[in-house]
Amino acid sequence: MLKTTRPANAVLCALTLCLGACAAPPPNPGPDFSVVRFSHDNQDEVLGQKLDGKTTEDGRTFQLPAGSHDLVVIVERRDPNGKTQFCYAKIEYAHFKDGEIYNIHEQRIADKVSLQLRRHQEVLATNTGGINCSPGS
Repeated sequence: MLKTTRPANAVLCALTLCLGACAAPPPNPGPDFSVVRFSHDNQDEVLGQKLDGKTTEDGRTFQLPAGSHDLVVIVERRDPNGKTQFCYAKIEYAHFKDGEIYNIHEQRIADKVSLQLRRHQEVLATNTGGINCSPGS
């Protein structure tokens, strides 16, 4: 059995999500679910990793029904030395509504990364518990 380190697992996860993301256009919201998309102000990659503790199949979006949800997001970024880092953050929000488009926006100022859950331009939630980063390659 192949054993991998946590950073190697993060790389494999990110690659799997990226390959799956190329297969089809991102979904639009429907009457029974909303969609969470991702954006950023820099060169980082932002992908959805887990929805309510379950790994997502398509890291480009979260599709979720109305209600309360826990979202885990992975940010692939370069540290000041040019090495790749994988950073994980959790966002909790209790008031998702069906048929809406939400956005998780990543901002980085110097070394600090933050995430905001937005609907239109309104900030609804931010990452809780900080961001945990592990070195990549």
